[in-house]
Amino acid sequence: MHLELLNKRREEVLAPFIPEPFKVFMRERQVRTYGNHLRFADGDVLLDFSAVFPNGIFLRFSSHFNGKPSQPEILAKVRDDQAALFGILGIEEATSA
Repeated sequence: MHLELLNKRREEVLAPFIPEPFKVFMRERQVRTYGNHLRFADGDVLLDFSAVFPNGIFLRFSSHFNGKPSQPEILAKVRDDQAALFGILGIEEATSA
C-alpha cells in the first residue's frame, strides 16, 4: 500500500529505522531514497519511499500461515499486523468526514 502522509515528512517517519552508522554515511552523501526489508518467520515487511505520492511511504507486509487457517483468522491477523505496523511507524489512518 502507498501511504500519503499528511502531517509528517516521510524522512521523519522512516529515519528511526536507519542504523546510526548509515545515518553518518547518509549525511556525507546525497541520499535519494531509503527503506528497510525485514523477514520474519511468519511474514515480512518492506518500507520504502512511495513512487505514487510525493511525501508518501510504500509499505508492503505479508503474513505466512501454517496449515489452513479460516478466513476470519487470516483477516484478524492482517488487521492486527497493520495496526501494529502503523503504531511502530507512529502513523494513523485518516478518516474522511
